[in-house]
Amino acid sequence: MAQQNLNTGTSANDGTGDSLRAAMVKIQSNFDEIYGDETTGEVNSITGGTGLSVDQSVGAVTVSLDTHTGDVTGTTALTIADDAVTYAKMQNLGTANRVLGNTSTGVIAEVQVATAMIASDAVDGTKIADDAINSEHYTDGSIDTAHIADDQITSGKLAVEYTSATALSSAATIAVDTSLSDVFTFTAGHSFTLNFTNVVIGDMKSFVVTGGGGSYTATLGTSNGSACTFNKVSGTYSDTGSAKNLIQIKWVAVNEAWYIISQIAS
Repeated sequence: MAQQNLNTGTSANDGTGDSLRAAMVKIQSNFDEIYGDETTGEVNSITGGTGLSVDQSVGAVTVSLDTHTGDVTGTTALTIADDAVTYAKMQNLGTANRVLGNTSTGVIAEVQVATAMIASDAVDGTKIADDAINSEHYTDGSIDTAHIADDQITSGKLAVEYTSATALSSAATIAVDTSLSDVFTFTAGHSFTLNFTNVVIGDMKSFVVTGGGGSYTATLGTSNGSACTFNKVSGTYSDTGSAKNLIQIKWVAVNEAWYIISQIAS
């Protein structure tokens, strides 16, 4: 019903307005309209926009945010700001590719992440910090050559066991941790035996040994605490004072290796 307005006439008591009864009938009709909406649930003049819901039941009108329980969908891409995703926001990686977040109010409790949602080449060096990926985070072989671009692995990304040198101290028995360096150096002050730890198949280590001039001898001992077969390909160790010996050892098994000994050509 449209609102019924009271005719109050042109001036006071000029007899042109509504009679007292007619005015009261209009007032009663207006009240009936208002109270009728409250008691019959016809609050239909208030609607909610996108993401909003309106409770049109009797009594107070309630406008609420819609509760979202499904997947995030739509034609517009979801943008995540740089550095917006942190370890604290990814508390648990479930078996169904689900990232579980906080349970605080306003935080998405569960978001399903599928590999199909990550485009090819979407992750590059500018999005993953140096040293952020290691074997601890990828134990199932999920990184393979198809995901690493050609020529992207440099010596700067290799571990110290392939790129560094360690100076050893001379002793009768020298413990060599093969995981520490690619090259080991020392000057002989004893007849010495080299015992190796942390050996893996495929290791190749180089030793630059300077002769001490004391008729010292060189012996290759154990590998990972056990006996090892060392097959000499060529060369003889020289302990002539200041003579440089290059001993190169290649492990074909943790208990078998091949080696050569060379000196600087005269």
